[in-house]
Amino acid sequence: MIYDDLKKYYDSKINGLSYDFKLRIHRALSWAKAVNEEERIDEKFIKLWISFNALYGAGFTDKSDVSSFLESIIGLDDKFVLKEKLLKMINQIKNFFSIPELYFDYWTDENLDRESREHK
Repeated sequence: MIYDDLKKYYDSKINGLSYDFKLRIHRALSWAKAVNEEERIDEKFIKLWISFNALYGAGFTDKSDVSSFLESIIGLDDKFVLKEKLLKMINQIKNFFSIPELYFDYWTDENLDRESREHK
């Protein structure tokens, strides 16, 4: 179970973290734990998305901020737990990021038909 692994890791690193960061981690882990109680895939996705946003949702405004955040998280993964989990899910991750509705450009011109927006 991913939640248990993350919780153990967090508990081992809690000393020296700022209150704000601890609160973010706590919220993210709470949402991640709630995923285990769901059976519907869409509900699982929504809760995982909220969990992820609880971590980085501090008002980052561009991709470099998010990239820096993710690099920091990966840097803390000294036992490669996160890397191992992500590699097992690489095809699902690629499929997810191929969804055109995830990107701002898709929604910027509502006058275009769906095919034109997907191409954009």
